Amino acid sequence: GVGDRTWGRKPPLIALVTGKMRFLNIRQHPLFFLLGYGRPEWRLGNGVEGIRLGDGMGSSSAVLEIRDLKTVFGRPPHQVTAVDSISLDIESGKTLGVVGESGSGKSVTALSILRLIPSASARIESGKISFLGRDLVKLPSRELRQVRGRQISMIFQEPGTSLNPVFTVADQIGEAIRLGPGGTTDSIRARSEQLLSEVGIRDPKRLLASYPHQISGGQKQRVMIAMALSSDPEILI
Repeated sequence: GVGDRTWGRKPPLIALVTGKMRFLNIRQHPLFFLLGYGRPEWRLGNGVEGIRLGDGMGSSSAVLEIRDLKTVFGRPPHQVTAVDSISLDIESGKTLGVVGESGSGKSVTALSILRLIPSASARIESGKISFLGRDLVKLPSRELRQVRGRQISMIFQEPGTSLNPVFTVADQIGEAIRLGPGGTTDSIRARSEQLLSEVGIRDPKRLLASYPHQISGGQKQRVMIAMALSSDPEILI
């Protein structure tokens, strides 16, 4: 994580996890924000500014390349820098984990990738976010909507507030599938059951008929994971 906070002599810890991606098994990997299955390599950054992460910066196999990203909140003279000149590469089949204190800029970095930061109070001041050769910072909003949820998916931190309380789980996963790969009513239902099974739900048919208030917090999180995986994205945040 990077930000304006003072770390003293000890720099933030960066976890770089590499390995071949497999389908999620939440029962084996409950802390799935680090999705790598290879041997982890732990590195110390040089400080909160100018951190560079990735096996090979500028690699031709990188799916996502971030260069000198700077995200700020507010306006001068009351401007706060949340992310200051971070650069990273994510290659196909690899996983990158960023570890840092609360408020250090991890979530803002992730939200900046899809330009989901609140436009009224925050902005990307500089930098480049290249996804398959397109700069997401400069991409028109209409084209960016085709990337969000389809090619790059995000699992949000609070599933209780991300799910609509008046629609069933089947409605909400089904909507994600219809907006992504699409399909008939029967195929969408079958795909929804398959996704819930793959994230460790033992009785997917019962869960699909449930409303968010009828299921546990852990089940809500798995529903969010299933929705994020429904489009078979290139990148999962």
